[in-house]
This record gives sequence, C-alpha cells and structure tokens, in this order.
Amino acid sequence: MWNTVKAKVMGLKILHGFCNYCTQRHASVGVWVNRTPEKHRRCGQVPGKTRLFATRNYLSTEPPWRVLFFGTDDFAVESLKLLSASRDSNDRVVESLEVVILSNDVPVKKFADQSKLPVHIWPLGDLQGRFDVGVVVSFGCLLREGLINQFPWFDVGPILHQEIYQVPDNFTADQLGATLATKGAQLLIDTLRTLPERITNRREQAQDGATLAPKISTSMSWIVWEEQTCVQIDRLFRAIASRIPLRTIWMGKTIKLLEFSGKCNISLSGRGRRPVPGSMSYQKESNTLAVCCKDGWVGFKAVMLKKRLSAADFYNGYLHQSFQNRSGPPKQECLFHSNRDRTELHSAGEKNSLTQLHAVH
Repeated sequence: MWNTVKAKVMGLKILHGFCNYCTQRHASVGVWVNRTPEKHRRCGQVPGKTRLFATRNYLSTEPPWRVLFFGTDDFAVESLKLLSASRDSNDRVVESLEVVILSNDVPVKKFADQSKLPVHIWPLGDLQGRFDVGVVVSFGCLLREGLINQFPWFDVGPILHQEIYQVPDNFTADQLGATLATKGAQLLIDTLRTLPERITNRREQAQDGATLAPKISTSMSWIVWEEQTCVQIDRLFRAIASRIPLRTIWMGKTIKLLEFSGKCNISLSGRGRRPVPGSMSYQKESNTLAVCCKDGWVGFKAVMLKKRLSAADFYNGYLHQSFQNRSGPPKQECLFHSNRDRTELHSAGEKNSLTQLHAVH
C-alpha cells in the first residue's frame, strides 16, 4: 500500500512516495525511489528498466536524481532552468529531467522545447518507476489520486528547507514574484543536493499565523473611498493592479484608475469644509488626478473610460467646466463613488458572508 507526503519549499512542492513496509523497515521516507523486487516484494511494486537508482537502498541514495517536473508559468521556469543546468554542472544534482504541462501554450513548454527536454501532457499514464523525484512548481492542478495516493491537499506538509525574505518597501506583486522565483529555485537545488538528510530532519509547519489567501478577483479591485486609507489603497494597487486595475464609479459608469502615484499633499486652506471622500482635485504641476479617501489624498496619472486618458485629458475633457463653475457642495461630475452594491450591502448588514468578504478586501 502506498502513502504520500509532501514538503513545501518557499512555494515549491516536492513529492515523496513510500510504502508502509519500507517505512516500517527504514523509519524514513523515500522520494519516488525505484524499488527492487528482492527488497520490496511485499509492496507489490515491480521496477521498470534497470538503472542506477533501481538497485539503491533509499538510505544510501544520493544525487544525481531522475526528476519529473510539473510546472506552468514563468515562476516555474526559473526552477526548471536551474534543474536543467544542474545536469551539466560539476556537482550534478539532476541526472535526467522530463516535464509535465497542462497545455502547450505555457512558458514551461517553450523553455522545455528550447532545452530539448521530453514533455508530457497532463494527465499522465503509468510512470513505471522511471523517476526518483517529482517536483511541482506553480503547476495549477492537484496531482490525481492514482499518481500520488491519499494526498489530496498540496499546501500543507513538512518543511525541508526555508529562508525568510524581507519584502522591500514599495515592492509590487510582480517584483516580489520574480524575486521569490529566483530564490525558490536556488532553495530547490540546495534541497535536492542533500535531500535524504533534509527529509530526515524535516519539520512540520506551524499552525500559528496561517492566513487565507483567496484567488484574486475583480471584486477586490473596487475602492471604497469612505473606508480605505492612503496606505491601504497603495497596498491594494501594488498587490493586484498588474492583473486587475483599481476601479471606481463615475457618473454611473465604471472607470479604471491607472498609474498610481501615491499619497498627495494637498492644501485645504480656503476651502472652508472637509472634502467628501471621492472628491477629485487636478494637480496641474504634476499632471495628477488626486482623489480624497478616508485619511488623505491619493494620485493617479491616467484613467480608463472608453479609452485611456491622461489625468490632464480627463480633466480637460470632463471636469474643467465643473471645477470652474463650482460653488457649494461638489457636483457629481467631480466625485468618484464607491461600488454601490458593495457599500449598500455593507451598510445594511445583509448577507453576512458578503459583509465579511467586503471587510477582508
């Protein structure tokens, strides 16, 4: 009978397979290790073509490994690059390397073709004991039960190797992803270099501090001017704007806010009243559209209405006359509004689950 465990290395997943009989005898786990009939008849696994690793007892195994790599995007390519280069390095960690992809139109497929690596399209057939280690990096699909038995969840498991990284100020999600892809790839190679030792010294992940990381969706992109601070809007922009532009309501229409420029210092002298959240102020000197939020003003260099408009074009085309003739409370043309469906649900306290989601966002 087969069991499975997995270790997570900075978002990289290394899968380990082992049989009950083996674990009882060796008191440790294997890593998709081929077995010989002489030592493993009771687990019912017959190895395929005989190769170097087919005759090794797990406790004496060492690199180079035969690796099956599961990956999809540019994040995964960074790890695949180092694995591929390792085949020709002096301290060779990888003996052979093959790739599994979900479709042909992905970055991992392009790199595999350029590097002349064998490619398999998901789902897989019988692997016939041809690999020692399976590595999953940003694959986008859970490995089926027939491939890795009794292991339906891939976001938990013992840690083999970990490094703390201090995120720089003002980093965007794209910048952080690129940095972690590089660091994670090196951690992967370091882990494979001393894999048996690291498996022996593996440690469980702590439960404290675990948080939910929901998928990015359009609902996260709506700015609630009355509730969100300058810092919160800045973080929201850096987290999701490369995928989904920040949004607001203007004159009953959705408008996308582009090229966030941070907090704006705007003098309120002579205005006589505290501005309403969502109020706009065009800053000619910096060509910035400033918008009032909960605790100050934030700026944007461009917007998307029917087409992309610079802050100056938006002001001249839609706001100039309203600002020139403004007296008393701000006119609707000079205000951005929060998404009405979200704010109404929040104010009325209806549908508690949606209210909680709103608070998280």
